[in-house]
Amino acid sequence: MHKLIHLAFVVLFYSAQAQTPVEDECPEYAQDSDVVYFPHEDCPNLFYMCNHQDKILMTCYHNLVFDVNTRTCNWNRNHLKLC
Repeated sequence: MHKLIHLAFVVLFYSAQAQTPVEDECPEYAQDSDVVYFPHEDCPNLFYMCNHQDKILMTCYHNLVFDVNTRTCNWNRNHLKLC
């Protein structure tokens, strides 16, 4: 039962994250010294890095996916389809 509740939470969490729009440009608060990470709109193994107002497409390799909580590449525990 505990695993089922955990699975439901994860599905709801990632569904909500998938609907979160990604900005076309880096946010204004990403100043010269800041690096900001955003998930890709469609691909869980891709993400954007904003550095000096430049939006750079990045890839998580080795079957990893971008984790919106830690802002790092992490294990694909939910077996999301990679691009």
